[in-house]
Amino acid sequence: MSQVQSHTDRYPVRVASVVIGVDDSPESLYALDLAATLGAGSGATLTITHVRPRPMGLAFGSAGAVEYEQAEDALDAEVARVAADRLAAYPGDWKVVVRQGHVAQELLAVADEVDADLVVLGHRSRGTVRDAILGSAASSTVHHSRRNVLVAVPPR
Repeated sequence: MSQVQSHTDRYPVRVASVVIGVDDSPESLYALDLAATLGAGSGATLTITHVRPRPMGLAFGSAGAVEYEQAEDALDAEVARVAADRLAAYPGDWKVVVRQGHVAQELLAVADEVDADLVVLGHRSRGTVRDAILGSAASSTVHHSRRNVLVAVPPR
């Protein structure tokens, strides 16, 4: 009788490092909670990544640029505060990093830097037509990643 080889013998399942895309949306906070739940069993290192989008086509005067930068600084601080609250009892290491640019590109760059086993981000649909025209960070991340990607969709 032949012995069937388990898929885990050929492809070991490992979740030691997880990158999570987080902003101020409920969907991204759900993604953070889901990633923490998945990573807790193995004590995976979590890299919470907030990507500041680069405003395209907006011409700021110096006052507008300063105000925009202050708003982004406040959001960075809020992401760090919320992560600290939600991960207070997390058994592994975690950190928050801030990037600026295209969300999917920056998430995948961070994933490459930390050699992540998994990238987790929430999906916030703005409607079929708007998603098709504007795209979404989740779709772009899935399509350009060479790593496992989990798109977290909160229950309704």
